[in-house]
Parts: sequence; C-alpha cells; structure tokens
Amino acid sequence: MRTKNKNRKERADKKREVRPSLSMNLAKHLEILSEITGKPMKDVGEIMTYEGIHTHEILNELNPHFRRHVRLENVVYYGKFDAPRMELDGDGIAEKQRVCIKFKRRDYEDVHLLATTLDVTPSRAIALLLDVCLRDINVVKEVIKTLGYTDKENVNVPELERNLIGYVRSRNEIKRPWYIRLLRRIA
Repeated sequence: MRTKNKNRKERADKKREVRPSLSMNLAKHLEILSEITGKPMKDVGEIMTYEGIHTHEILNELNPHFRRHVRLENVVYYGKFDAPRMELDGDGIAEKQRVCIKFKRRDYEDVHLLATTLDVTPSRAIALLLDVCLRDINVVKEVIKTLGYTDKENVNVPELERNLIGYVRSRNEIKRPWYIRLLRRIA
C-alpha cells in the first residue's frame, strides 16, 4: 500500500511562537505594563520587542555584546567574537516564568537575526531585549501609545507607578524623573 506525501499549504500570516524565560521581577513588570494598557502580556511583549528592535538607542545598548556584524535599519553594527555575553536580571535564579509571545514571520526573522548577532537563542534574545526595553522610556511610551490606555477605574495607577519606577531605578544608574511624568499623564 502506497502513501502519498502531500505538502500542506501554510497560511501566509502564520505566527511563530517563542517562549522566553523571564525572571519573576521582569515578568511582574511586564504584567504591570499589561495592566496599564489593558492588553494581554503576549501583545505587550510582541509590541515591545518590535519597538526595541527598531529603536537605535536599544540597539546601541546591545551593540557591545554583538558577536557578529549585522546591518539593521540602515546602520551597520560591528561585532567582536570575544564580546562579553549579556546577563539578565535573574540569570542565576531558579524562579523564572515563561511567557508565550507569537510573532509574525517578518518580526520573527528580525528576532532571529538579533539572536544570531548576539550568539544566543531567539527566546534568550527576546528576554534580553524585553529587559533593556523596559528600562527605556521612549520604548515604553511607544508601547503605551500603540496599545492605548485602559479605563482608569479598574487600575490602581499609583501602585503601578511605584512598581514601574522602582524597576527602572533599580536597573538604571541614573534616576529618571521623566518616567514619573509619563505615568502621571496616564492617571
């Protein structure tokens, strides 16, 4: 009895699922941003990753860790094979949370290119990118502008303010008062 191999057609807009392992602290703050916008964490993570890959400031922050040369957004970044690996917030911690993020094919190719440049897996590249993006006010502004605000009755904005500001301050050397102004506009 012969069986025929039939190639099934794939959807043109099929999404690719990636599950980065985030520290509990990073996942908590991504969830806070999710509550501010009223969208699920997977949408917030997808938009934040997209904005991070297409922002020169984020790529410049990642540039010292590039191990290969790459051209992104009409800019050529030179990597060094002996560049230090980038560490995450909770790299040695056993408590991590996996977040499911689905990317369109084109966005996944950008993530894969960044992962190859950093010499890590795509899920690790997304975790690194989310960590860097949460510390950058311009990316956070773009994510909030893209996803919109939630209705203010269901969200305790001052509590969210304190949590996000604490995260930004703990991860940055310089205290950033502009972050406070952004969150006050939400309230």
